Amino acid sequence: MLSSQRQRIAAVWVGNAELLFLAAVFSWIIFGITQLAGLDVNFHRTVELLYGAAVVTDFTGFSMPAGRALRGRLCGLRTCRRRGVGEERP
Repeated sequence: MLSSQRQRIAAVWVGNAELLFLAAVFSWIIFGITQLAGLDVNFHRTVELLYGAAVVTDFTGFSMPAGRALRGRLCGLRTCRRRGVGEERP
């Protein structure tokens, strides 16, 4: 079992990777939409803005409370604490 310190470091790393991955996905989606619409948008500037927003969001911890709230709404806090998140129901 990993120590508490290592678990925190892993959680931060995975959260950061997730935000950067989403920034990359959204940059390609924006690029595709603008190309279909015939707009001339600088792709690199879009990537810089989205990656910057992802890094700022990661450093401020803004996404963590939102994730907790969403997880609580999806499965009910008492149920998740009893069984653990992701366990199958009997």
